[in-house]
Amino acid sequence: MRSQKHDAKSRTPPFNTTGRHSVNDADTWGASCPALPPAEEFSTHTVTNVAQVLENTNLYGINQALQEAVAREGAGWARDYDERFIPAQQKRGVMMGMGVTDFANFRLTPIGITDCAGETHQFHFQTRLHGDVVALDAFELREGDPVGYRFQIVGDPEDDLFALLGQLIQKIRRTLSIKHLTDDGNGLRIAEQTVRGRIEWDDSQDGRVPLIVVDGREISWETFGQMLMTFEGWQFKLEIRDPSDEV
Repeated sequence: MRSQKHDAKSRTPPFNTTGRHSVNDADTWGASCPALPPAEEFSTHTVTNVAQVLENTNLYGINQALQEAVAREGAGWARDYDERFIPAQQKRGVMMGMGVTDFANFRLTPIGITDCAGETHQFHFQTRLHGDVVALDAFELREGDPVGYRFQIVGDPEDDLFALLGQLIQKIRRTLSIKHLTDDGNGLRIAEQTVRGRIEWDDSQDGRVPLIVVDGREISWETFGQMLMTFEGWQFKLEIRDPSDEV
């Protein structure tokens, strides 16, 4: 009768004198060896240090410095570069490259928002990428061109774009609840002592002086200067802010 010790030893794969399995060991125990796992199971990490695919990417549209340089060198019309004229598949390629996968379903219908004077403003929307930041813009249109009020809010490309839209709409409502200019029958004048607006390009002046947009209304530099003369002798503080800032 064989002992349990002998049985255990008989089930141990044979080794040669080097302590390694011999070539002929397979005849003894190879049939019981488990199959090697698929190669993909040996994957240890995901490779991320690769360049972003630029296929279908509008490099001008995502390069803010380039856009500013173009305007500075006299091509001011490019300042209002509108991605509405870029094919949808190119926009989707940009967003996918930044990790956003739901851009194809991100469709924003223009909405009307009423200001404190009872006038309704129709806002259109577009999404743009600036490096690792997504910018959501709202603007009015006249004959296909952006005019009047314009707003922007920025966030992470992976953020909920509809949540970002909600923040933008609240920003629009806060601005439309205030009027900085009033017309007393003798022309426009500053209503209080604070004016918020936007600096734009004035084609009629070839960019020598700006066009000011206040309350969604275009005001020439000369007209704005005449308004300021109401405060002759007063002090003022001029503060320039980014388009996405709250002012």
